[in-house]
Amino acid sequence: MKGKKKRLTLNQKKQLYNLLFISPWLIGFLVLFIKPVIETVIYSFHYIVPSASGMQMTPIGFDNYQRLFTSFTYNLNGTVYPFLRLMYESISGTLIEMPIIIIFSLLIAILLNQKFKGRGLVRTIFFLPIIFGLGVLANLSVSDAMSNFLASTISTQPIFKLLDIGFLFERSGIPVGMMNVLENAVVEVFHIISFSGVQILIFLAALQSINPTLYEVADIEGASKYESFWKITLPMIVPIIITTIVYTFVDVLYRSPITKVISDTAFTDLTAGPGLSSAISVIFLLLTMALLGLILALVRKGAKHYEQ
Repeated sequence: MKGKKKRLTLNQKKQLYNLLFISPWLIGFLVLFIKPVIETVIYSFHYIVPSASGMQMTPIGFDNYQRLFTSFTYNLNGTVYPFLRLMYESISGTLIEMPIIIIFSLLIAILLNQKFKGRGLVRTIFFLPIIFGLGVLANLSVSDAMSNFLASTISTQPIFKLLDIGFLFERSGIPVGMMNVLENAVVEVFHIISFSGVQILIFLAALQSINPTLYEVADIEGASKYESFWKITLPMIVPIIITTIVYTFVDVLYRSPITKVISDTAFTDLTAGPGLSSAISVIFLLLTMALLGLILALVRKGAKHYEQ
C-alpha cells in the first residue's frame, strides 16, 4: 500500500539511538572545541591589539611562528627558556609522569578490589581528589609542600642517610636515567597520588567487570595469582588501559609549564599578545595529537602482540 510507512530495521534503530546518545557531546565538540581551534589558527597569523571596538587584527603571515623558533623566551621559575626548551620540558615531563601514574593507579585499584576490613574508608581516601575536585590540592600547594617535606626528609633523616637510596640504586646496576626517574617519583609521590583518582576509579570499575568464574577456573587448574594476573586480568582490561593512557596523557600535559606560557603570553606580555599565544597553542595542539597518535599506535601494537 502506498500510504504504509516503511519501518526502521533493528540496526537502523540502534544507529539512531546511538546518534541521539552522543548528540550532546557532538554539539559540544563542534561548538566548544572545533570553533575555538579554527579561531586560534586564524589568530596565529595576526598581530592582535585590544581596542575599544574589540580586537584589532593585523595580518602578519608566519611572523609569530618565526619568532617562536628564533627570539622568543620565557622566564619560568627564575630561569629563561627558549620556546623549544619549554616544549621539551613539557613533553618529557609528561612522558615520564604518565606511566608512573598509570602503573600506580592499576596497583592501587587491584589492592582496593580485594576484600578486607575498612575497604570503603580506604577507597574514599583515594577518591578524595575526585570528590573535592581535581586540582584543588595542587592549587592549595599541598602537594608541593608535602613533596618538599618528603625530599627534605630523605636528605636529612639518619635512616635515609644510612640507607642512601641513590647509592643502592647505583650499586644495583640501574642506569643513571632510570635512577633519576625513580628518585623524582619518590619526591613527587604526593603529586602522583593527588592526580590518580580518576584512573583508580576507571581501573577499579574494569576489575569489577571481570567474570569471577575465570579466576575460579584458574584456581582449579592450579594457576598462581601471578599467572592469573598476566593471563586473565591484564588481557581483560587492555581496552581500559588504552582509555586511561589517553586521559592521563591529556591531563598531565594540561598541567605542564607550556599551558602557563600560553596564558601569560596572551594576557600579560604586551609585546606578544594573543597572536603569539595562539601560535604556541597551534604548535602545542599539533604536537599533542602527533604524540598521542604515536603512543596509541605503539600500545595497540603491543596489545595485539600480547593477545597473540
